[in-house]
Amino acid sequence: MSPYEELFEALIEYCKITGYPTFDYLPDESQGYPFIMIGDQINNDVYAKDFVTGTSNLTVHVFAEYNYRSEVATIMEQIQRLIPKFFTTEHYSFALAGSSSNILGETANNIQLQHGRLILDFNLR
Repeated sequence: MSPYEELFEALIEYCKITGYPTFDYLPDESQGYPFIMIGDQINNDVYAKDFVTGTSNLTVHVFAEYNYRSEVATIMEQIQRLIPKFFTTEHYSFALAGSSSNILGETANNIQLQHGRLILDFNLR
């Protein structure tokens, strides 16, 4: 398995610890709110003389109904606390290098939502 896929799967497991439903896809409208979706992943390989390392940028999406903005912020903060600064998967080591977040209002299926995006930057060690 690639290091980036191991990182993606590890992030899903960390998010599941929150107790909120966690998906690697956007569930259909029968799924209640709030929930977490591990979404976009951008990987960059860095070639050194004798080895390849890299970076990965993963976006964690948190969705809740419109009047639960504070819950979205709390869930994102909880995820940030759960992910260690340095951790190892079965075959690779990673370092959490930084993060950024935002919360957007949006409408889906005629429901007003709060959509939190937590963007996590990892270095392959």
